[in-house]
Amino acid sequence: MICLLSDTLFTLDHLLFKLDLSYRTTLGDEQLQKLCVVLKSNSSLCTLKLQYTKITDAGTEYLANVLKSNTTLSTLDLKGNKITEKGIKVLCGALSYNSSLKSLNVSNNQINDTGMLYLNDVMQNCSLEKLNISGNPVSASFIQSLLTSDDSLPGLQKSLTYCQSTYEVSKCLTKDKFFLLPSRSSSVDLSFGEVNDSNVKLLSNAIKVNSTLTSLILRGNTIGPYGTKAICDSLSINKSVKSLDLGANEIGDEGISELAKILPLNSSIESISLQSNRITDAGADQLIQALKTATCITHINLMLNPISQAKINELDEIARQNMRPSKMLTGIFSNSVPMVGS
Repeated sequence: MICLLSDTLFTLDHLLFKLDLSYRTTLGDEQLQKLCVVLKSNSSLCTLKLQYTKITDAGTEYLANVLKSNTTLSTLDLKGNKITEKGIKVLCGALSYNSSLKSLNVSNNQINDTGMLYLNDVMQNCSLEKLNISGNPVSASFIQSLLTSDDSLPGLQKSLTYCQSTYEVSKCLTKDKFFLLPSRSSSVDLSFGEVNDSNVKLLSNAIKVNSTLTSLILRGNTIGPYGTKAICDSLSINKSVKSLDLGANEIGDEGISELAKILPLNSSIESISLQSNRITDAGADQLIQALKTATCITHINLMLNPISQAKINELDEIARQNMRPSKMLTGIFSNSVPMVGS
């Protein structure tokens, strides 16, 4: 079977289990229609990835027709397209007839509260087990309903449970919005969002009462010393977080002083990323003192900080003295990245 997409020929045969056309911006609805003609009669394809391919609500009509008849497709990735509540309604109608699809990614589209309600309804009566809805323009009240345990959105709350206890939230933490972590979260990714010193207290309060969170990713925000203190306050109570990523923020030496206070008292944190945070030798000194007793730390990323080679050598020596399998990444700006310990 052959499908013509732009100037390229794609052959779908009985040996093809995965097709990834992500980032083909020339795909669009018209070429998707041609692809779906082929897919309707394909009996081997299990994974179809169409991230950022300019699919709109019109394209969901073609995909819905495939889902109604296809019995092998188990993963459909539509991240980063232009699908609204109208397209989601069409897809949900098809999901009612489909028993093979287990994973659907509709993150970073244009789905509002109404579209999410369609997903909530169909999730209660379909085969989906994993659903990614992050990065859509939903309201603060919707987020509150989703992340509380009042069973107002049982379909979507079911997907959080089945999503391997992982839920990604993107750009939903502003000072005007309510925020809680799902009770079963093991990983929360708020990288490159809107987390700052003004609103991080909301996140800090949520961390304090969460006992399943093991990974917290806050890379690429504008967290400064005050925000770092709020996070550290929560980590003095939370004993489940093992990995903390604060890379590309504005922590500085003042923020490092707060982190250095809690590291010796927290026995769960194993990995910390502090890349590109304006940390100087003064901050490195505080880390060195903390690491002498914080023996659970096995990985620190200090790349792209103006730390002298002398302090890097001291950090290196701390890793060796403690006889632990540390990987301390301490490259500075244009320097290479040495791995200390193995």
